[in-house]
Amino acid sequence: LSIVHPDELNLLRELFENLVRGGLKTGKLDYRIPRKNSGWVWLHTIGRATEWDPLGQVTKITGLTLDITERHTLIEKITNSQENLKFTLEAVGAFSWHLDRNGNTLSYNTQYFFDNLGYSREELSHNLDEHFSKIHPDDRQRVIDAFDKHFQGELPLVNLDYRVRTKDGTGWVWFNTFG
Repeated sequence: LSIVHPDELNLLRELFENLVRGGLKTGKLDYRIPRKNSGWVWLHTIGRATEWDPLGQVTKITGLTLDITERHTLIEKITNSQENLKFTLEAVGAFSWHLDRNGNTLSYNTQYFFDNLGYSREELSHNLDEHFSKIHPDDRQRVIDAFDKHFQGELPLVNLDYRVRTKDGTGWVWFNTFG
């Protein structure tokens, strides 16, 4: 255990102690050990108590350990890429969104949208109908129709300008949606 990265050493000890004491029947953990030349190798270990003595004490643990370094590297690259995209979008005054017609939800991936309307993330529902209700009455049906046509395959891309009511209800903010 002395080669395990200090950030995961106690977690690995606790995992095995819980398996030996019978607090867990199965346990798993991702942790790092040093690479031969430099850096770290990420491992995923799954352990399971497989034999007990007549008093119920665990006498055997069987496990499997997988090298998941590549997975961790990809996750780190994706996370960095997402952070870079978010920074870039906010720097140019844009935002990204995800519309789930089946789940009737609309979510935004940057704070820019909320800041422009005066909402916090927690205040603005992801409910699609609620979002549509905040669109200016003169724009609302046009926006709904465009998304309906898109989801029916009649419109390959949605590219709309429309207004959304601010939180305090005193104004409207113009947005261009493309997707």
